[in-house]
Amino acid sequence: MARVLYVHGTGDTQEAYVRDRTGAVCFYGINPNVPFVCNQHMAGKITGEYVVENGVPRFKAVSAVTNTSLLVIAAPVTEAEVQPKAIKAADYAANVADWISLEGLHIAADGLSTKEGIAVHNRFGITADKDKYVAPYAGAIVDLAGIAVPAGEKQEINPLFENNRRPVVFVIDEEEPFVSPQHDLPDVAVRLKQTLTSGHWNTFSVPFDIEKEALNDAQIAKFTGKMNGSTMIFDSEQTRIEAGIPYLVKWEMKNPTYENITLKATKALTVSSADGKYSFVATYSPVELALDKTERFLSSDGNLYYPTGSDGQANRLKGLRAYYKVPATAETKIAFHDEPTDITLPEAHTRPRPFKVYNLNGQYLGSSINGLPKGLYIVNGRKIVIN
Repeated sequence: MARVLYVHGTGDTQEAYVRDRTGAVCFYGINPNVPFVCNQHMAGKITGEYVVENGVPRFKAVSAVTNTSLLVIAAPVTEAEVQPKAIKAADYAANVADWISLEGLHIAADGLSTKEGIAVHNRFGITADKDKYVAPYAGAIVDLAGIAVPAGEKQEINPLFENNRRPVVFVIDEEEPFVSPQHDLPDVAVRLKQTLTSGHWNTFSVPFDIEKEALNDAQIAKFTGKMNGSTMIFDSEQTRIEAGIPYLVKWEMKNPTYENITLKATKALTVSSADGKYSFVATYSPVELALDKTERFLSSDGNLYYPTGSDGQANRLKGLRAYYKVPATAETKIAFHDEPTDITLPEAHTRPRPFKVYNLNGQYLGSSINGLPKGLYIVNGRKIVIN
């Protein structure tokens, strides 16, 4: 039993790419009584010529010999729609003529080839409005789906859009540098390689908008630019994410894919206090924080820390995050606009210190604030609020 993957062209030059349990082949110039379409089943017998042309296995019609009278063609009834086969770039040669998908390819400077040796060739002429095809750009990381059709020794993938599977998905990986597009790319899919948790505040920034319905009850806070001494005041009543803006979020999220969004050319932005001394700085790519105490990161315990060295990349901050730029001598804290003014968050330190946590009745609750319900607590002799 074989399945039709994709059909290109008509008549004597029509290409129908077909997959069975032994692999894939291109039916060329065969015109059955029931026209080939994606997802069809095929079984039975057919006579023709099997050749390998330009690296592509083809089953070609032979004049006055080939007919489809013994070939049974039926549309699928109960089976799931056919999907691309996920492979690694190194396995390309073993999957020629098949509909394949490859993840995390790095587009080279020409915007067409990849550093993994696969070239993107829109030979089927798919379009943005009909086939959701947006060509990759130089420096992008992408997931690709299409037919593996080499051109001589050149390994090409011909993108296609079938069964709601995107031909190109743009990838932003928190561990790798991100290259912004030269202009906004509307109606694309973006996959993030990032994990966040709702258990504590995380810094977060992305080059596209995320609307409320896609945020899954996330708590979102934005730096207001206002200060209370050396305390940076955040507004925790945000309901959406805007491209380029740095945020604090409490959000259970792991490697999501966003459909039908606009990947923006907007650079990662900085939000500063009125005097410019305190800033919240977005970054799409990993960065190395300064070692002079002026650039600090938010730890999962709610404190701000400055790196004290670079051994093992101790001063490296992942991408899709944000950091704090402050005076070197400042005891900087963060707070939220709806908190009482006499309640502060823990101070900045070079490394986490032991906690002694009590409730307002003086009962000892342990050495961590993680997992505590909302409310007021005494931590190392100071009042804090967990919200």
